[in-house]
Amino acid sequence: MHPNPARTAQPRARLRWLARRPPETLPVPGRAPSAPKPTPRYPATPRWGLRQDFTPAAPAAPTTAEAAADATPFVLRLTTGIVLAAAVVEALAYLLLVINRSGPVPGWLAGVATVAVFAIGWLAVIAVIALFVVLTLWLRVSRERAFAALGTREPRPAWQLWVYCLVPVVNLAAAPVLVLELADAQRRAAGEATDRRAMFIRRWWAAWVALTIVTVGCVAYSRAAGGLQHGADAMVYTALTYLLSGVFLLVTARLVRMIDGGPTARELEDGTRWLAA
Repeated sequence: MHPNPARTAQPRARLRWLARRPPETLPVPGRAPSAPKPTPRYPATPRWGLRQDFTPAAPAAPTTAEAAADATPFVLRLTTGIVLAAAVVEALAYLLLVINRSGPVPGWLAGVATVAVFAIGWLAVIAVIALFVVLTLWLRVSRERAFAALGTREPRPAWQLWVYCLVPVVNLAAAPVLVLELADAQRRAAGEATDRRAMFIRRWWAAWVALTIVTVGCVAYSRAAGGLQHGADAMVYTALTYLLSGVFLLVTARLVRMIDGGPTARELEDGTRWLAA
């Protein structure tokens, strides 16, 4: 019988491996601890990290466009007043012509009427141009707010809004489209299915086209050559044009209020709102 080799084999020597760092990698020995330093003292209890200011942050200053947009109702009222005043001055000048047929009119009164017609006419033109600029800024700010409520950015660049609103003839076709886009964005942001303001905007658009035709005809008729009766008729035509322009500006002011009020503004204006007690 052969012996078991596993039992008769000599046990192997146990080896222990030690890992040591190379001498060149050993850290430089530090200095011996110095004498104890005095305990730091503070004249008052430190408050860093403990003070919290709950004062609300000051609101950011409005931009030029936002300030102009906020001033839009005032500019509309001011321009409407100037245009209606121009209509009154034209009507008074025509009345002087009628009086002059039966008797002479004092020279100073005729001079005052001529200067007033010229001054108020140019003032009305300047006021309307300024109003177009203010309305463009109002439209830009209102569109940015409406699309921000949808979680998107204004899809049209700023230069396009300026061109669509200020270039003659182009604004007649493009500016109302921008207003319709604004109203639709507000409707979608409010989650409304329909928006009754769209019909009002389209009627306002048609009134703008009609007023433009009347204005162009008035300018052409006033510049045409003619006698004294032609000049008197031109005054009547101009006074009526100013009057129609003032009415249109009043409608435009209502449109601005409806857009600023949101999709339900038209519904609140149409009838009485009943609330449960």
